Amino acid sequence: EVMIGQKIRTLLPRWPKPANAAVEEARSRRRGERSSGGDDIAARQAREAEVLCVAASSDGRLLASGGSDRLIHVWDTRQGTLVHSLQGHGGDVLALAFRDALGFEDDEDDDEEDNDREQQLFSASADRNVKHWQAEAGSYVETLFGHSSAVSS
Repeated sequence: EVMIGQKIRTLLPRWPKPANAAVEEARSRRRGERSSGGDDIAARQAREAEVLCVAASSDGRLLASGGSDRLIHVWDTRQGTLVHSLQGHGGDVLALAFRDALGFEDDEDDDEEDNDREQQLFSASADRNVKHWQAEAGSYVETLFGHSSAVSS
């Protein structure tokens, strides 16, 4: 929690477990116990790349990280799991930013809660492009191109 200076949870990095821990985890699964969140292959691979930028959604539910693997990894902060790995950049991902956007339904009632807001994500890269994503769905929206050099913020 930034406001009170208290650490809530660390999402990154979680390093691969040593061999004896992996064996114990396999035994736990055979006994029907749940794994301790986010230890699938994709999440482990996401943690291996150099992270160059991070951004959090305004509601704190999503965290995005980008880096030298040219991917954007979107994490669920409540579960501590990898939700999406977005690909499309041809260079290192150098900057990320979330933006709240109202859904496409035109509702006159301004008193409704922000449940109809979607999380847009923008990524900037050394490939001189900015990409627009729908973060919760993990879908590509558009590319903003025409920059003369790497976009770093």
